[in-house]
Amino acid sequence: MDEQAIRAAATMPCDKTDLGEAMIPQALAMAPAESAAKAKEEMRAGGYDPDKPNVDRKFLISYGMAVIEQYSKSNAQILLST
Repeated sequence: MDEQAIRAAATMPCDKTDLGEAMIPQALAMAPAESAAKAKEEMRAGGYDPDKPNVDRKFLISYGMAVIEQYSKSNAQILLST
């Protein structure tokens, strides 16, 4: 992992729903195939896509913000050094 990924993970808002979503793939992988398929079907019927957890989107947004912040600092240092 790079520094931006660690910063993003550390600063990402995370609640108990996010924690549960992060654990879904592992739980489904450990469950019998038939049970996992049924659980995924029920989640999709309820409006949740277990293959695209919301917590992934939150991480990517946090990661993007960390990269932008680092890029901005680098550019500021370059401008100040010229």
